[in-house]
Amino acid sequence: MVSGIAKKGISLLILAGWVVLSASCATVDRPEGAASTVDANLLDEILNGVAVLGRRYDPDELPDEDILQVDQGMREFVERHVTPYKTRTGKVSNLLRAVLSPGVLGLRYDDTQTKTAIGAFQAQRANCLAFSNLFIALAREAGLRAYYQDVLVAPEWELSSGSMTLRRHVNVKIKISRQYDQVVDISRAQNNVIRLESTKLSDEQAFAQYYNNRSIDFLHLKDYEQSFLFARKALLLDPDAAFIWSNLGVILSRVDKLQHAEAALLHAVALNSEEQAALANLASMYRAQGQIETAEYYDQLVKRYRAKNPYYLLLTAREAFHNNDFESALNLLRRALTLKQDEALLHELKSRTHLAMGERLSAIKSLQRAIEVAETVSQQEQYGERLELLYDKNKTSSTDS
Repeated sequence: MVSGIAKKGISLLILAGWVVLSASCATVDRPEGAASTVDANLLDEILNGVAVLGRRYDPDELPDEDILQVDQGMREFVERHVTPYKTRTGKVSNLLRAVLSPGVLGLRYDDTQTKTAIGAFQAQRANCLAFSNLFIALAREAGLRAYYQDVLVAPEWELSSGSMTLRRHVNVKIKISRQYDQVVDISRAQNNVIRLESTKLSDEQAFAQYYNNRSIDFLHLKDYEQSFLFARKALLLDPDAAFIWSNLGVILSRVDKLQHAEAALLHAVALNSEEQAALANLASMYRAQGQIETAEYYDQLVKRYRAKNPYYLLLTAREAFHNNDFESALNLLRRALTLKQDEALLHELKSRTHLAMGERLSAIKSLQRAIEVAETVSQQEQYGERLELLYDKNKTSSTDS
């Protein structure tokens, strides 16, 4: 059964049955008989609702939420806490302070809460997407130019269970001047979130992510009709979003429409050849159907993308480190650093590995490099304190000798 979902704004689990890292990047040949094209009739039945609902959906059934609507209470909030400040930077900093301060709105991060701007304001809880909805609505009410950013963050794998967690993150960018933009991110203080590149989202694309999240909420409740309708709304807003098509494949599998599920997943891969949720789910589906050769083809694709991913190498290096296999950990980290030289976590673990092997000078050099490329001030301070300890111990060792 297809089991992976792709949800933005929170963590999500993609069940993938492969825990052995393959370093090969050779071409993976599609087996004979494996589907390479998608039946257009199946896609039509997915999009018109017949596959899930057993009938064509009525457009009036689709959700239509005013995601950035501002109510009177929110207008008064802006008037009280933002309007008195004249500069754009002053408005942004005071808006953020008012939203997060316990004595004012006191909004708290909760990765289960996908809400509209009004919903987040009233609940005082929000995941990154709901926070972005709220902050953009309030910022625009204050006359600021605010828009969404899609922030690619590092995936995480759980080696013991063979599962992969994909984090897709959204934050806010405010236009301060022609040369300067200010980023507002509710999870900025979380050092465990490793941010990669950012891309600007249109409002429609961000709204598609909102409806996608809500679709998954209904999927967890086994309300497949509402799950489909919210996913369909998301696709109307962003038709080429591979992660939404991948999620549709999950919905279809839950209502035992496996041919349609296969079509949705293949279409997701056609839109994005590295959509790992879809690839993993295709492998799982084909294996359950006894199509072992085809399943192994998609297995190999997932393994190939993992082998190219420095964060998967980081995780396997951590596993080796905790098993006291320091040589393997060091080799994995060296490979990872050929793929991404500016990731502090790689240099930090390399420092600890050198130290565990008794190579103190190499440990110092790696930690110095970690400080140079660290993303946050708190990360730099943490590594700096450890570097001072290493310096002190190195001086003591030199004196003793």
